Amino acid sequence: KDAVLIVDLAKPEAPKIVASLPLENSVVGPPVNLAISPNGSIALVADSMTVTEDNGVRKMVPTDKLFVIDMKSTPPKLAQTLTLGSQPSGLSFSPKGDMALVCNRADGTISVLKIDGTQVTQTGTLQMSKGVSTVEFTPDGKHALVVRSPDNSVAMLDVDGDKVTDSKLDLSTYLFPYNVVVTPNSKLAITADNGHSGSS
Repeated sequence: KDAVLIVDLAKPEAPKIVASLPLENSVVGPPVNLAISPNGSIALVADSMTVTEDNGVRKMVPTDKLFVIDMKSTPPKLAQTLTLGSQPSGLSFSPKGDMALVCNRADGTISVLKIDGTQVTQTGTLQMSKGVSTVEFTPDGKHALVVRSPDNSVAMLDVDGDKVTDSKLDLSTYLFPYNVVVTPNSKLAITADNGHSGSS
């Protein structure tokens, strides 16, 4: 019984839930499976895993859904559901908000999405490697960093207009990186990992 809650923070001392959307988004999914467009008009929520029954035994299996939420509607509402690759996980919007990238962990791909208002269209797929956990645009919009968790590395994508390509540059990290952020000047990126006890 997953839900996506929209919270009005206009009065921070009295936050108010303005919408509760019954959208599956998986407790075992990454904490980076949600993003809001730079202009605040839409939100994307990836659903990574779902529960099925196999001979009476419940188990988690990858799903392939991405939800588009219209944030300008009153109240906010589901505008579109897309079918992407297997186990969509971490995602991000381009700085201009006209594109988004989504990592599909189970099949090792990245979905390239075109954003036009509340209409989202998949325009391409990049093959990477299984286990890609999240992707983050650089603030200058020229690149995106892809966290390749099982490979202990971060890959760099080149972004030119609506074209996204693999630069073939892989940067080594510590064990099993899971997230990445980029400084506002696009000069430095910082990863967080799930390595052994005591790692940082």
